[in-house]
Amino acid sequence: MMKPFVLSVSLVIALCLACAGCGAKKPVAGASAEETARAFADALNAKDFARAAEAYDYVSFARAENSDWDEIPAGQRQQIITRMKGQKADELRALQKKLGANIKCGPAQDGVVALTGDAGTVNLALKPTDGVWLITNIW
Repeated sequence: MMKPFVLSVSLVIALCLACAGCGAKKPVAGASAEETARAFADALNAKDFARAAEAYDYVSFARAENSDWDEIPAGQRQQIITRMKGQKADELRALQKKLGANIKCGPAQDGVVALTGDAGTVNLALKPTDGVWLITNIW
């Protein structure tokens, strides 16, 4: 009597463990500049430009463009950020082509990380924001 119950519970636990990571992507913004740069490079290599666009500090960009950022209603601020992410994703297609395939990141040094692909290299400037590192500039 107890054996089928134990077997059923074991099967449910095994299925839960097997599916724990199903479909879940690790966030692009990481706990270090290098971690964010590595996830950003992985997203570019996968041509997942919307995911790569998640690595940017849009609030800082928006504040620079909108002196009254804090007075803008939260819903409107979110619309602005969503639009900026879409535009950035489009820009990242060109960056991926510039870098080519096999994009890798170098070590972080003072918040700067080099990304190198088969066709080129760029530098990322990153800064810590709310416990994660986000991209603030690329050159």
